[in-house]
Formats: sequence, C-alpha cells, structure tokens
Amino acid sequence: MTRLHSAGSAALTTFDASCESGEWIIVFIRGSSSVLAGGVRRFYCGLLPALMQSPLSRFGDTAANVGVLAALDANPRTQDLPIGIKTALASCGAAGWRFFLMPIDAWKTTKQVEGGGGLKVLINKVRTHGVSKLYHGSLAAMGATWVGHYPWFFTHNYLSETVPQFEFAYGKHVRYALIGFASSVVSDTCSNSIRVVKTTKQTSVVPLTYLQTLREVLSKDGFTGLFFRGLGTRILTNGLQGMVFSVGWKAIQDQLNKKN
Repeated sequence: MTRLHSAGSAALTTFDASCESGEWIIVFIRGSSSVLAGGVRRFYCGLLPALMQSPLSRFGDTAANVGVLAALDANPRTQDLPIGIKTALASCGAAGWRFFLMPIDAWKTTKQVEGGGGLKVLINKVRTHGVSKLYHGSLAAMGATWVGHYPWFFTHNYLSETVPQFEFAYGKHVRYALIGFASSVVSDTCSNSIRVVKTTKQTSVVPLTYLQTLREVLSKDGFTGLFFRGLGTRILTNGLQGMVFSVGWKAIQDQLNKKN
C-alpha cells in the first residue's frame, strides 16, 4: 500500500506489502533528491513490530486452517462439506485472530509512515482519541485477512491436488515453491484494495470513517490506486514468502506423516 510522506525535499512513498499473514516495507524516493531522508535506517523503520507480527500472523493463519479443517473432518455432520466451505470457515478464524494483532499492526504501520518518531505519534493519537485508535482499520484488516486467507489456502489446496509431481532432482520442492507463489499472487490480488483502505484509515491524522477513507483514496488515485497501489511490490515480497512458507510447511508435514 502506498502512503505519501514528505521529508525535506524528498517525498517518500511507503509500500506495506503483506501476504495474508506477514507484512514488509519498501521505501523509495520520488522527486529530485537522491538522498533518502533519515539514511539507510529509514528502510528499517517498523522492523521490530514487523518481525513480531509476521510469525504471529502466520501462526494464526496456519493454525486456523489446520485446526478448523481437522475439527470439521472429525464431525460426521460436517466432514462431507465441500473444501471451499471448510476453507471459508477456517478463514473466519484467521480473521478473528488478526483483530488481536491490531495494536502491533498500528505500531508497525505508523513507524513505516512516520519514521523514527512513529511510536511517539501513535502514543499521542491514543492520548487524544483513546485506546480505540489502536484498532482503527480493524474491520478492514479482518476483511483483508479473510479475503487474503481464503484464496491463498483454497488455491494452495487446489493446486496441491491437481498439479502433477515434477520428476527431477528437487522437483518436489520446486513444485511446492511454485504453488506457494501462485497462491500468494491470487491472495494479494484479491485483498489489495481492502489493505489500501485499511492503511489509509489507520495512518490518517484525523479519524475517518471507511466511506470517507474510500473517497479519499479514490479522489487521489482513482480506481487504479485502490486496486493496484503497491500490488507489484506486494506480489514480489509475498510471493517469495509464499514460496519459502510452502516448501517449509510441506517439509514439516511430510516429516510428521512419516512418523505417523
């Protein structure tokens, strides 16, 4: 997602790229200045909360998928439900988990947009508007999580069943990596517009309703900005994460299956 932020003669644009679970940041310079305000450290603003949020998000997403599917499969009344419905219910669990991570998300996003003074800015917002400020954008975050979680795991499950095995050295891992990348592309494309609204609302100086936030995004960037702002960067970063996660996840599953 993109958020315009001025610093000196350089205008910084922040991309908050997330896979349905983990998020990252890339800051690049627009304008005439070639020196990034704040130095190289500016690239790493929000690193600590991002490192906290990513594994917690991934844990919640995976636990929701595995746990809900296992519970549904164990119940005779629900074990024959289509995989699409089972995955949709699992995505609801992942979305609920994301609500509890919103304070970390607010800390991370504000640091990414405001730089080193981001935490102080967030504290001042909480003092002015109350603790609820930490949860601004939570509905959009939960919606984006569901919209991102469902297509990711549905695509992953579908491709895992339909894509043939690769018969060459390390073909199994290459197959898992490609499935993970494809799942991330589908997920990010589906959820990008919601995440744009969420970040804009979350980092606004004054409280905005979702309708006001949507109008602000459309007035500045139109529908192109709403649906495609930061999508290329998101696909690149989350695609790589999806590849690593898919290979690692399947490797762990294979080991557990061997023990059983």
